[in-house]
Order: sequence, then structure tokens, then C-alpha cells
Amino acid sequence: MLNVVQEFFEDVDESSMTIPEMVNNIQDLKEEYKSLDYFKFLDSYINLTEEEILMIIALSIFAIHGRTVELNDLLSKVTDQNQVMLKMKKGILQGTSIVVKENIVKIEADHFKIEGRVSLTNDFILKLFGKDAEMLILKNSESTNLIKAESLSAVNLFFNDRFTSKLDVIYELLQNDTYTRIQKQLLEENQTSGISMLFYGKAGTGKTATVYQLARKTGRAIFPVQVTDFKSAYYGESESNLRGIFQKYNNIVKNSAVCPIMLLNEADSILSTRVSVKRSLDATTNSIQNMLLEFFENNIGIIICTLNDYRNLDPAFSRRLLMKLEFEVPDTTTKAKIWKSKIPLLSDDDALLLAEKFDLSGGEMDNIARKATIQRLVYNKAISTTDIFSFCGEEKLDKNNRPKLGFNK
Repeated sequence: MLNVVQEFFEDVDESSMTIPEMVNNIQDLKEEYKSLDYFKFLDSYINLTEEEILMIIALSIFAIHGRTVELNDLLSKVTDQNQVMLKMKKGILQGTSIVVKENIVKIEADHFKIEGRVSLTNDFILKLFGKDAEMLILKNSESTNLIKAESLSAVNLFFNDRFTSKLDVIYELLQNDTYTRIQKQLLEENQTSGISMLFYGKAGTGKTATVYQLARKTGRAIFPVQVTDFKSAYYGESESNLRGIFQKYNNIVKNSAVCPIMLLNEADSILSTRVSVKRSLDATTNSIQNMLLEFFENNIGIIICTLNDYRNLDPAFSRRLLMKLEFEVPDTTTKAKIWKSKIPLLSDDDALLLAEKFDLSGGEMDNIARKATIQRLVYNKAISTTDIFSFCGEEKLDKNNRPKLGFNK
């Protein structure tokens, strides 16, 4: 079925048909393929206007190619009447249009453009394309922000022996044979089949980098999620965005031979203790947290959350996160190894001295290594250990010597 529809859609997409010509051609195709499920299903929506049918057909083209489209561009494809275009646009943006109410079309907020981008909802794709739908949903998901394991670079990470032994347990768990076996056993025992984990510790201690290396070594893609990906200033939009992210991840899991990792990065603001509702913002935050709790409860994949401050973690989340791993600021011996790996010109003694003298995280050491490289390239001369020590002093400013701000200096 999909091949027939796709061939026609591609002809439409590549041609310069007028809208009336497109309508006539679609009518001819429907006559030729009366038994085609695609058109039979569209005809079941008797309340849709001609323009709305054209909109769905246009969005089907974009779904097949794994793309979304800006609302204004879409509407220009389905009508050349300004009044009709404005009415359709208003209905979609305000959620009063039948295509929004019937969960046919979704709009994704664009922070730089008012109208945003639109696409068919996954639920509608499932109904419209039948057995071919999952392939389209996966294609559409993969065209966004899925990071493939083979695209990840190897990075040397240094931890103390006690921590490394804990990390090895997670590495073994994420080996595909082990994970598949455990997931099967959990399902047989009527337990949640997914694995949810928490990596917590001060910024720069290697939480995110560790997730990337675990993914690379176990051949798993990463589905990265930042709080800014779904939080919106508009009422109800944050929950809708988050629901869409969950649905997209679940679709990818169902269609992947190797389960990808959802990385919920720097999640302090949404995993913290819930508050009493005093403002609409509090209600939105609590609503998001309730959705997250439900998602963790019914997780079918692998979720790793990163958190800077464990003290604020809501107990309800703590209960649903199966494994919790604390990333500590590295000890002196470990820091010396990190210094040597990032700046090989350092002697063992200088690396140890830097580790003892400066309380720096791995992320801060990265800054210094990059600064050294930039200075070497700018001035075309070797960097000395004196330069490195100077960079360390600049990176870790003495709080007591910072200039005062304000009028009463």
C-alpha cells in the first residue's frame, strides 16, 4: 500500500501542480484505487474540508520523508485563498481546528517563529498507514536528534577503583545479551521491563561523558532530552511536549534491535521535591513530575537521568530509579591521571602537584587543556608548566578577591 501512495506523493511533491489540479489528480487516484486503505480511512472523516484533506495528504508526504513543515508553508500548499488560510491557521494555533481536536495534526513550538512546525501525530500515522506506520514513525524519529553509537568518539575517563567497579556492573547490565535476558525475565515476573538510573554529583565530574561512553561501548544510540526541549511558557504546552517525547522514545524502542538510552540531562529542576501549588508555574511543574513518575513506572527502555544535587531529589523519583551512582570529585591520584591524559607534556611530578594544589573537576581541567591548545596555536610556541599553573589560578578564582558589585564598592 505504501509504495502506491508514496509514488503518487512524490509526483505531487516534485511537480508544479496548481491546487485545483492536485484535487483532480487525487480524485482520479481515489477512483483508481478504491480499495486502498489510505483513502478509505481519509473518507471516513466526513467533517473534514477539502483543504483539510489536502493538508493531511501534504503532511503524509513529509511523514514519508521524515520531515516536518512550517505552518505557513503547509497552508500555502493547500489553499490560495487568504481568508481560508487565516482561518485554518487560527484554528490550528488555538487548538480549535478539527485536525487538532481529532489528534490528526500536532504543532511543535518554534522559539524563533510564531507559527511553529506541524506534522501528523504518531497516533494518526498508525491509523492512516497501518502496518507501514511504525517504519514511518521510526524514520521521523531518527531524523531528529537520535545519536548513533558509531558516531560517538572514544574518551578516556578516570575514576577510582571503588567507583570503577560500580560502573562495571552497569556496563555489564547494558551489554545487549545481558539486558535482553534480564528484560525478558522481568516481563515474565510481571515487573516493569525498563531500567531507570540516576547519575548524580557535582558539575564536571563526568556524568554525561560516562553515559556517552557506556552507549558507545554497548552499541546503543542515545536519545538526549534537555528540560528546555519540553518546558514552555504556554499553559499545557509543556505537558504536551513531554508526552510527545515519551511517545517518540517508546516508538524508537519498539522499532530498534538494540534499545537506545534516553538521557534526561541536568534534570534538577524537574526531579526536585514537589511543592504546594501557589502559582500556575507550580501546577505545571507538578504536572510534569507526575507524568515523569508514570513514565518511569511504565518504562520499556533504558533511562539515565543526571542530577547535580541529590539532596533535592523527590523521594517518589528515588523509589523509581533502580540504580543510583554518585560521581565524586576525583581524589588526588585520579586527578593526576586526568591531568596527564589531557596535557601529556606534564611530568608525573607536575601532574601530581596540580592535583594537590587545585581542586578542579574534570570539566574544569578540560577548559584549561583547551586554553593551553588555543594559546599554543595563537602564539605558535610551546606551552610551559608555568602557563598551566597560571591557567589553573584563573579557572579557580579566589571568591574573597572577586571585585564587589553595585554602588557601595
